[in-house]
Amino acid sequence: MEHKKRIPIPGQRIVRSVVALWLCFAVYVLRGRHGIPFYSVIAALQCIQPYNKEMRKVARKRVTGTLIGAFWGLMVLLLDLELIGWGVPDEYLHYLLLGLMVGVVLYSTVLLHATESAYFSAVVFLTVAYNHIGDANPYLFALNRVVDTILGVVLAEIVNRIQLPRRATRTPCMCPASWTRSWTVSGGSPPIPRWN
Repeated sequence: MEHKKRIPIPGQRIVRSVVALWLCFAVYVLRGRHGIPFYSVIAALQCIQPYNKEMRKVARKRVTGTLIGAFWGLMVLLLDLELIGWGVPDEYLHYLLLGLMVGVVLYSTVLLHATESAYFSAVVFLTVAYNHIGDANPYLFALNRVVDTILGVVLAEIVNRIQLPRRATRTPCMCPASWTRSWTVSGGSPPIPRWN
């Protein structure tokens, strides 16, 4: 007789991701709605990992990439503001500058021995330098971008350390009973899933 397949309950990684998202929005409200919670949420979701060791690696890459990308993004915004002040047409020059500076951003990760952060650096650079040209205060956006990311990483670290209660099951993935019989006949036992 085979068991009917049941829909599995969400695992700890899913629950932790939801909790981290809620906390990011709660901190945004507590900060007086300063910053952009989207960046905290993205950082938190990227950092929630099954194991704390993996989470720390992702968090380090994310923070390093954010610092490098935000720095270069701010430099481009300030240069653009200076060029606009001189009356230089900004659109085509801005696109040319973005292309060249992505190379600088990526190369700076090589020079800083942070190549594992290259992707994050380029993404943060583009969100700062492309999306916020013409902002009244580029310093404020770059600072908020860094703060939002670090908040997301810290909240993910806190949530990742929480051990939620879990129920061990002898049949992972709700597989048919006949599959588990083959493990016990050969003397073995089915693996018990562990989600961290």
